[in-house]
Amino acid sequence: ESVKVCERAGFSILLAMYRKMGRFDCFFCPNQRISQAERVMRHYPEKWEEWKRIEERKGHHILKLSAKAIESRSAQDDFLAALDRKQACACMGDDGPLDD
Repeated sequence: ESVKVCERAGFSILLAMYRKMGRFDCFFCPNQRISQAERVMRHYPEKWEEWKRIEERKGHHILKLSAKAIESRSAQDDFLAALDRKQACACMGDDGPLDD
């Protein structure tokens, strides 16, 4: 229903965020899931920086994990995903990507 209200009102920026983020009341809502916080971090870096400043000012984190812990977790997930990706074998003279 929120999306319909935003569409009728012409809130295009908010609509784009809803489509990307799903339920998205407040970008640093303590009821968010960690995966939603990671989307804020990836897609809205200026909001993520504001989130970190709010945590620093408050002296504690907003979610079950701090913003810094979420960044670390995300970096580790990215690293592990990179290890799992198929890569071409340059030692055999192939420098193109492998087909699945």
